[in-house]
Amino acid sequence: RGENLARQALEWKPNDAVAALLKMDLADALFEQPEKQQESWKIYSDLVQADPSSAIAARANYNLAFASLQTQQYDNALRWTDRFLQTYPEDP
Repeated sequence: RGENLARQALEWKPNDAVAALLKMDLADALFEQPEKQQESWKIYSDLVQADPSSAIAARANYNLAFASLQTQQYDNALRWTDRFLQTYPEDP
């Protein structure tokens, strides 16, 4: 349900800030579906790349690290965690 709502809302072509939030919601919903986790990782990664200084990029980076741990991809978890700590040292 969350996936469909996010996809529909993105079709409305919202402004960049709203689109980023919707993409985060979409990635979160996709991650909960094992067969769609790769798509979620792509969206998180795109959010990190699009505007690395944004709060949404920090959350996407964090989610990539956490998702890597959940899926036992420890090398990726370490890479994303290191990136998070270096890029967002002040992030709570």
